[in-house]
Order: sequence, then C-alpha cells, then structure tokens
Amino acid sequence: MNNRSTRFSATKGSELTRKTAIACALFATLPYSQLNAQENAWSGLARSQFDSNALTLRIPCVVLEDEIGNSLPGFSPAFAMNLLLMSDDEDNQFLRFVEPFKEFLEVPTSCLDTLKVSSDGTTATYSTNSAELDIHAAVYANRYYTIELQTNLEGQGPIDFSVVSAESRIYQAPRFRGESLLISTPAPPFVANFIYDKSLIDSSRKQIYADLAVYEPSTILVNCSYLDPLGLLELVDGVNGNSRYRLKSTLTAANNNTRFSLRCNVFNGDLNRHVIDIDIMTWIIQI
Repeated sequence: MNNRSTRFSATKGSELTRKTAIACALFATLPYSQLNAQENAWSGLARSQFDSNALTLRIPCVVLEDEIGNSLPGFSPAFAMNLLLMSDDEDNQFLRFVEPFKEFLEVPTSCLDTLKVSSDGTTATYSTNSAELDIHAAVYANRYYTIELQTNLEGQGPIDFSVVSAESRIYQAPRFRGESLLISTPAPPFVANFIYDKSLIDSSRKQIYADLAVYEPSTILVNCSYLDPLGLLELVDGVNGNSRYRLKSTLTAANNNTRFSLRCNVFNGDLNRHVIDIDIMTWIIQI
C-alpha cells in the first residue's frame, strides 16, 4: 500500500481504526516484495476471468471499500489480485488469496469489482457481475457470471474465500433499431461546401441512444466520429473542440463511389465490452 508503516501497524503501534487494522490482515499474507509484483498475470484482461488451466480467478481490478462504499484510510483504493480454487466440492467451495498482487494509486475507470470490509472488520466480501470463463473459448464468449465470495478476517493463516453465490447468464448485446442513411454528395443538402462538424455527431449520438434496444440493465456509452480512411474530407478549422470539415475541392469524377461515414461505437461500461459499430450516416461521392 502507499504507507508501508501502516501495513505493519499491528506491531509498530500506528493508530488505526479496528476496521482498517483487520483489513490489513488480508494483504499481510503476502511478502512485501510481492505487493507490487512485476509479473502481469492480468495482461489483456478487461474483466475478471477464471483461468481453467491454472484454476485461478484472475481479477484485474477490485475496489477496496467499507460497507457503505468509502475507501479505507492508509490503503490504496484498488488492487489486482488472484484467487486460486482450492476445493470445488459442492458443499465446500473456496478460493485462496495467492500471489502475485498489484496495487493502484487511483481507481481505474475500467474497475468493475468490489471488495467490501464489514463495519465490524470481521469479514471481506468480493463481488462481481462481469466475470467470465476462459475468454478465448468461443463457447463462453457471451456467458458472464455474478459471483459473491466471502472471507473471515479474524482467523490465522491463508485467506480463503468461500463461495456465497455464483450465477451465470447469457449476455444479449444491444441492437440498433433505427435507420442508417446512405447519402449522395455533393448534392443538397450536402453541397460541396457543406460543413461536417460536431452538430451531426451530437444528433447522431442522440439517435443511437433513442433507437438502441438494450436487453439487460447496463451503462451504455456511445461515441461518434467521422470515419474517412480515404481522406475525402479536409479540415476547415477547429474551435472549442469542434473540428469542422468539408469535401476536398480537389475531388473529381475519379473519386465517384468512394465513401466516408459517421460511425458510432457502442460500449457496455459494466462489462468493459465493445458492443457494436454503427455507420449511422454514409456519404458516397457522386460528381
């Protein structure tokens, strides 16, 4: 954690709340050198994933907080950690807190999971709604798990998390039910000197939100921009973050049937998952 003396406060006499002192037990099980382990066991993970080969739940980010959602003083606000499956018996499923382990000085915007310490400091509960099983196995590509694990912080020895609940669901991605337009240009209203700017981007984003069918409660983020791989547009100016474009004056009939578009990306913030690309407006050159 950030304040190394706090980590050893139980023996050095630092003043800590009971809640923080007991939470320290969760992380004191690993040697000091492992707290910022260089091994990146979470490389490429957008969400928690159970690695069936290693029998390990790899958690790329979990927010550490108390029962009402406040951070714990003296500790980094978020961590990456690993939980090794020790027993898969139906009546005795548990996972063990193992190395490597990594701290974050700030909570990443992509952090999805929580680790809550109870108000009396006796338990810690891990929760996620977005875990997956072996991301590279196509059969599990749309299956996500809601998991709750709990550990007792009063005991001695390894930190073991028992399985409180684990449920799976098949994720159905949002679908766009609106209209995508194919437009010839230059032609009214998109004449040769028409300005393509932020106003079209903003109206397109609003249309995506309005016409998007969402099948499970989610934090949906929509980002729109001009897609012009052939360089058919030229920048006119940019004011207060509003870049303004128009058709290049050098375009000729040789450019006919080439295209540029206004593309909107739909992202599920609760799964850290790119959902769909929508070319809501596509212009085709016809000179």
